[in-house]
Amino acid sequence: MEMDNAMVIENLSKAYPGFALSEVSMTLPRGSIMGFIGENGAGKTTTIKLILNMLHRDSGSVRILGKDNIKEEKAVKERLGVVLGDLNLPETMNGLKINSMMSGIYPGWEEDVFFFQPGTVRPSEKQENQGLFPRYENEAVHSNCSVAWG
Repeated sequence: MEMDNAMVIENLSKAYPGFALSEVSMTLPRGSIMGFIGENGAGKTTTIKLILNMLHRDSGSVRILGKDNIKEEKAVKERLGVVLGDLNLPETMNGLKINSMMSGIYPGWEEDVFFFQPGTVRPSEKQENQGLFPRYENEAVHSNCSVAWG
């Protein structure tokens, strides 16, 4: 049953001169974790970019949480978190700016999870203004990162 799967890929193909990703099919059940392992040039990045609709596929289909990754791209991406090799954010982006950007992209963005460890409570504005907690204006922020389907 498709709703029991986080991702269903059927016959996904993409060809370049000298390389072809041919009829890849796989299913990822909800609650599972999948890793792509293989030699350079095996098609790992191409497959991920096709899943994210960052490349135009030649044929096949991708469904994320029961939704077509092209026809319902916005809804899919609102529920999907991905970290590629490099984040490629400008060096001028601090924690507050990153938080603001991400909350504008993801309707379910959780600021407390981004800034603080699980189980802790975000300080009040008064506590921040008293200097009891950093405001993340001029320093890099180490946040909890995850890749999530759901």
